[in-house]
Amino acid sequence: MNANPNPLPDFQHIFESAPGLNLVLDPQFSIVAVSNAYLQATMTRREFLIGKNIFEAFPDNPDDAKADGVRNLRASLEHVRSKLTPHKMPVQRYDIRRPAEEGGQFEVRYWSPLNAPVLGPQGQLLYIVHKVLDVTEQVRLEREAVDRNVVVQELTASERKFRAFLESAPEAMVISNQDGRIELVNSRAVELFGYAKEELIGLEIEQLIPVSMRHEHVRHRQEYMKAPVLRTLRSGENFKARLKDGAEIHVEVTLSPIETDAGLLILTAIRDIRERLRLAEQTRQSQKMEAMGRLTGGVAHDFNNLLTIILGHGNLISSRQGLPAEVKNHVQVIQRTAERAAMLTKQLLQFSRQQVLQPKILNLSEYILDTSEMLRRLLGEEIDLQLNLDPSPTFVKLDPGQFQQVLLNLAVNAKDAMPTGGALSIHTSRVDLDDAYAQLHPGLKPGSYALMAFSDTGTGMDEKTRTRIFEPFFTTKGIGAGTGLGLATVHGIVNQSGGHIWVYSEPGRGTTFKTYFPRTDETGKVATPAAVAPTTRPCTETILIVEDEVEILKLLQSTLEQQGYRILTAVNGQEALQVSEAHPGAIHLLLTDVVIPKLGGGELAKTLAARRPGLKCLYMSGYTNDTIVRHGVTDEGATFIEKPFSPTDVASKIRDLLDAAPS
Repeated sequence: MNANPNPLPDFQHIFESAPGLNLVLDPQFSIVAVSNAYLQATMTRREFLIGKNIFEAFPDNPDDAKADGVRNLRASLEHVRSKLTPHKMPVQRYDIRRPAEEGGQFEVRYWSPLNAPVLGPQGQLLYIVHKVLDVTEQVRLEREAVDRNVVVQELTASERKFRAFLESAPEAMVISNQDGRIELVNSRAVELFGYAKEELIGLEIEQLIPVSMRHEHVRHRQEYMKAPVLRTLRSGENFKARLKDGAEIHVEVTLSPIETDAGLLILTAIRDIRERLRLAEQTRQSQKMEAMGRLTGGVAHDFNNLLTIILGHGNLISSRQGLPAEVKNHVQVIQRTAERAAMLTKQLLQFSRQQVLQPKILNLSEYILDTSEMLRRLLGEEIDLQLNLDPSPTFVKLDPGQFQQVLLNLAVNAKDAMPTGGALSIHTSRVDLDDAYAQLHPGLKPGSYALMAFSDTGTGMDEKTRTRIFEPFFTTKGIGAGTGLGLATVHGIVNQSGGHIWVYSEPGRGTTFKTYFPRTDETGKVATPAAVAPTTRPCTETILIVEDEVEILKLLQSTLEQQGYRILTAVNGQEALQVSEAHPGAIHLLLTDVVIPKLGGGELAKTLAARRPGLKCLYMSGYTNDTIVRHGVTDEGATFIEKPFSPTDVASKIRDLLDAAPS
């Protein structure tokens, strides 16, 4: 009679169908059989297990938070192989990931394993049966009993106070033992990490750390346990936590040792600092834009003086009779190039909030409605312009020309984002922003605002692009397709006008620009986009020009004398007073730079106006509104011409001012 020394195949089907959670291993710990119940409970496929060594299927990886359980299994199997007797293992925690169709979340189970030998006729080891008892419900009930204080020992008064302290803490509080197992958490930790309370209790604390940081965290924890002291791991150390759904967030962690009769515990206070980092990034971006504005503004002002000279002399040369055609062509190229450079410097000043504003009262919705036909022509037939304007009067104080440029630049940006067509919606409304909203938007003050929102159905932007769109010269267009100053100009104009602008965008979801302008209760003539045609009269008046840049002074003198004006000149404020005293006749207009030596342009104008009633004044400036105010120009009705300008521009401005009725 031949006894079968390897009886398992005879009972293979019966074993697989048995209700127990069992594995069968050969003496080398390779898996030869597995029950259907085990496969179902662990959500594993039979072909993944059969033939593999159990430590190949469940690797003993020191970086893995389950390393202790794997080591316990190895010790138990070695015991069975050497002693040929059963060995019961301590309760083990298993995290099982559910299939994607069931949500893909980890399910926490607790098993009590038993390893038992299967011996041959001569007492040799044939197989090891790894039997598993699911004790999850038992563990849950035991922990629930502990949590409800119904176990043998009642909580002392100090323990109750400590638990109350944990629950009242604003941060997530986690208490773990020396092995890194979590023993107690508060409700804030449950809320932050997304686990149920019973899931957190007994979990290795490394499970709350990103996988890439776990090995390093274990090492740091072991080092910390040698000399436990109060320690804070701040955001600068790039410390992160991992939530149940797999998301990783920046946190600030404080470790505190707690001495107990049962041994040393570690109290970990975990603060979610995502909002703090977001506000810090907003502030950093605002400071960067401010610094860039100061730099570009300074460069643009210096260029304006140079461009004024280039443009002026170019006009003088091109106006000469009998100029050779070739020379005239060269001069025209110089002029066109200088005009393009002047436009760039103007945009830089707008970005840096250093252009001179001449604000007027605007009814926001009416002004947009008056401009809508121009916007439709700009957008073209492929883009549907939709107006959702608040019908109630909403008054703001803005420079009409600058505000029109905001509308045009935002429309151009929307058009570029919709190359195959789409829709652009302009929405206006009255909003009141409170302290909570202002705290989330650095630089914004609580108050009453007029909201204007541009929303397109275009390609949208990712976060990296979104954080840079207001920087000068930043563009996503190809070389030669744009200067990258359009949105930088919008940002500068909106901010200098006392408003604020934010952008909301996602790839494929379109973009919304929201601008907030302070509402005003001022009344008066409301400005419209209509243009006023200049008038023309004989030029016989006397003009006093004060300019410390000699080349500009000569240019202005030559240009205006050709127009027929009588010109007096001075290079500083004191000299201008002397020239005025020495001139016996009338002086009809003072043309002065705001910033001049010895006496500022504003103070000079006031002094001469007192001595010569009816004197009109035209200020020249390439500086900021703040600089102008510091040099004595505080009259809101003051008239300015910005550098760079052409002789034609300044002559037209002077004529308009002289022809205007006395103020």
